[in-house]
Amino acid sequence: MTTATEPAAASADVLSVRQLHAGHGGLTVVRDVDLTVRPGEIVALLGPNGAGKTTILKTIAGLLPAIQGKILVMGERPSVRRPHLAARRGLAYIPDDRCLFASLTTLQNLRLAARRTRSDVDSVFAYLPELEPLAKREAGLLSGGEQQMLAIARALVQKPKLLMIDEMSMGLAPVIVERLLAVTRQVADELKISVLIVEQHVRLALGIADSAYVISHGTQTMHGSAQEVAGQIEAIEASYLGDANDRRPGNPGDGG
Repeated sequence: MTTATEPAAASADVLSVRQLHAGHGGLTVVRDVDLTVRPGEIVALLGPNGAGKTTILKTIAGLLPAIQGKILVMGERPSVRRPHLAARRGLAYIPDDRCLFASLTTLQNLRLAARRTRSDVDSVFAYLPELEPLAKREAGLLSGGEQQMLAIARALVQKPKLLMIDEMSMGLAPVIVERLLAVTRQVADELKISVLIVEQHVRLALGIADSAYVISHGTQTMHGSAQEVAGQIEAIEASYLGDANDRRPGNPGDGG
């Protein structure tokens, strides 16, 4: 495990983030963050609410400009405010609000997402068979767990090389979270999709991840294999409680 700056990423890395400073509204939320995701690897990005995790994902996706540092997604820099270009290169981003088309059915959401790749939408039912009987139901009428399944399925039909998931478990029962994390591990192994996941259920996330980074107060405090980080689980969980009770002035956070 290390807290030092990582060496330069190899060209084969799906995602390379070096000395990233990022924020929004004129505020710097994260500072000097390094992060690497390799092919077929699941990386967990852990930390309390407001630590800066969502800001990191949005900056990688090109939704926010980097203040300083270097980001390479599949070897190319993200185009700020033009996230569709990153999507064409193979980046799929599931935000914490899932961004489904509520008035469209499950099947319509999938077909819309599959237009660019011309994917067979039925193929995702092999991973999420729970969605198949819901094909004609409007997304807005699905339960929270079903909506998250649909968000993952919609990302998969885009045939991503890198899948980023922000707060998969938000509002969901742990049993649903376990199911979704198991699917995430399955698609990483079988489809060779790299995954960067923000998750509040630390123990569950480390159970399916290959490596993990811990962010606190906008800075990277820990990095190592999932097994190494799990060895510090009590310290990580204590930091969550500490941050929840210690909202420092000038550190409004970003909700993730």
